[in-house]
Amino acid sequence: MTRMAALHWPVWEHYLITALAPEVVLVPVIPGEPLDATIGRLLQVGRQLQRVLVHIDSSTPSDFIQSFDELGPRFEHLGIEVWNGAIRDIRKRTIQSALAEIGLPTTLLTADGPPEQRVIVKTNLNSRGIPEWEVSDEHRSLLGWGPRAESPLHEHDGYLVMTRAEVPAAWWDDPQAIVERYVDNPYGVFYRVYVVGEQIVVCEGRAKTSVRRMRDASDRYDFLLDRDSAYGDSVQHILRTPATEVLKSAVVCAEVYGLDFGSIDLVVNEHGIPYIVDINSTPFWGDPEGPDSMVRHLAQGFR
Repeated sequence: MTRMAALHWPVWEHYLITALAPEVVLVPVIPGEPLDATIGRLLQVGRQLQRVLVHIDSSTPSDFIQSFDELGPRFEHLGIEVWNGAIRDIRKRTIQSALAEIGLPTTLLTADGPPEQRVIVKTNLNSRGIPEWEVSDEHRSLLGWGPRAESPLHEHDGYLVMTRAEVPAAWWDDPQAIVERYVDNPYGVFYRVYVVGEQIVVCEGRAKTSVRRMRDASDRYDFLLDRDSAYGDSVQHILRTPATEVLKSAVVCAEVYGLDFGSIDLVVNEHGIPYIVDINSTPFWGDPEGPDSMVRHLAQGFR
């Protein structure tokens, strides 16, 4: 196993990283710390350090490291690779804008459109903005963040599915929220794709809930793959449609976004066209989240 340290800012317990690599050295992030000091603490892990994983549970992980863009080049000069060193911003508006730039389908909507169209209202921040809300006032100041701002969903336990006409006018321009196309299919099928280096797992599930999460899935299937399989003909003998297109979209997104470790959530419409709805660079790993075979397969990505 490659000697690895994770630059770590936790909000929950039971992250995927500790399930896959319990021996990883978790080095706490110190907001406001100069980059030289951060690098020095990481190098104290030992002479055998080969990889640094940026594992900061925030929608804008780059805010937590001074001179973030210098982190990768500084370690590469030392012969140490940095994973997720390009992940600056995983807010939903940012993700959807990036997808549009590379020609992938986007869920982003404007206020103009059919009033009867079904939409889903989400927080713009990842994980409903809880990681940002939990940051202390002292650390918010060091990060250059302003006061806490409630999103339209602050009093709601989850996202809201409604018609376009039911969305309050102020929500369309609220920076804390995003109104997206509600993508659905007759089977209630949806996907999560895990990425660990070259290793990939495509999780396919079905659910009857309006807002679908893998923990609610029935008839779940986990396909153990790798990045190269997205470009070969053999994947068509392993995956069913639309999972083949899901795999290709997820791999393209991971490569363009610089996601070395994390998960990507996708939904598909009635024609099997996949839409990426979330990128997470610090995936949660509940108990139990997946079978041992899945854990072993993903852990191979660290080698």
